[in-house]
Amino acid sequence: MAGVSAPTIPDHELALRPAALGRALGEAGFDGWIAFGDDRAVAGADHVRYLTDFAPHFEPVLLAARTDDHQVVMLTGPESVGYAAVVTARAAVAEIVAIEEFAHPDEEYPTIAISSGRERLTERFEGARRIAVLGAQAIPHPVWSHVISPLADRGLEVGSADEVAYALRAVKTDAEQAVIGEAYRIARLGLESAAGAVRPGVSEREAAAAAEAVMREAGAEGFGIDTMVASGVANTAPILARSTNRAIGADDLVTVTLAPRYEGYHAALARAFLFRPNAQLEAAIDAARRGQRAARALLVAGREGRDAAAALRETLEQARTGAEVPYVPVHSLGLIEFEPPIFLSSSAAPIQVGMALSIDSPLFGGAWGGLRLEDGFSITDDGHAEPRFADYEDMVPVLL
Repeated sequence: MAGVSAPTIPDHELALRPAALGRALGEAGFDGWIAFGDDRAVAGADHVRYLTDFAPHFEPVLLAARTDDHQVVMLTGPESVGYAAVVTARAAVAEIVAIEEFAHPDEEYPTIAISSGRERLTERFEGARRIAVLGAQAIPHPVWSHVISPLADRGLEVGSADEVAYALRAVKTDAEQAVIGEAYRIARLGLESAAGAVRPGVSEREAAAAAEAVMREAGAEGFGIDTMVASGVANTAPILARSTNRAIGADDLVTVTLAPRYEGYHAALARAFLFRPNAQLEAAIDAARRGQRAARALLVAGREGRDAAAALRETLEQARTGAEVPYVPVHSLGLIEFEPPIFLSSSAAPIQVGMALSIDSPLFGGAWGGLRLEDGFSITDDGHAEPRFADYEDMVPVLL
């Protein structure tokens, strides 16, 4: 990537996000909002990264603002203050405060001013009635009881409002699409590397390391989900896998799932590989691909997304592979690898131009093991699903 201008989220776009959130929450009847984030790999940064570009590391973060004020106060641990000041210089962050509730209990910080997070939030929301909390389900009990609950004790109504925030993120801007596209470019390089590294006698971890090294070199900042290289029946049958020291066998099914993160945004690619012809496994892989095609055909702007998910599920169930379709196979992606909207059977959420979507065609729990084929799509101006790669079905071979 030397000498190449890599895509990013522009400063002005980042700086406008808290104001847009404030307006949406104000319309929903809230007077202020709090967003929580931490360094959990899958979805820890979430709202905090979206609003400030700050990726929490080691210490949690709370953002706080009134809905009529676009300037945000960041409350974090004492070791994060300097890092946060550098990262959020281009964001709408008015103040960064180290709070005692996030300080490590066995450390002391003689040169860093530390405040009470409870008191700072109480001051911030003086006179407010309703406060929205984003990421409430991830807030640890001690933080909730010492920082959030005191607001309710003072008479404020505190409620979750993630759905309002996610609605603002459902349709991606051109800059976001470019960043996600770069994440997919990185993921493709990783997948191609994995296809070259997966060989009989090589361990799952060695193959995963080869893919991750290439993705890091290409610009990945990390991975939203740990790289999964799984082989054999026992390791491929579950939905999730950890790459192990198991040596890959010549007769094995091998599955690879990659989720690199770039500028906070995710890609997701997954493939299944064989070394020798195997009619049963090849039929399962073909069924997964046909399921993807059935879903893609129904990803049309204005249509309910659950129609595409149902078509994929029906295709796989009719194939009678002996495996299950254990989760919802069509969802949005962005700052979480599977962020809302997720097209549940109970959801009437429509497909919209500008969405970034993943079609994950899963078959798991079979007597032969399990697999997924996963690819990214964007809903273009003509209202249809365009794959991130024109050759996505053939960019790596099934038989290695």
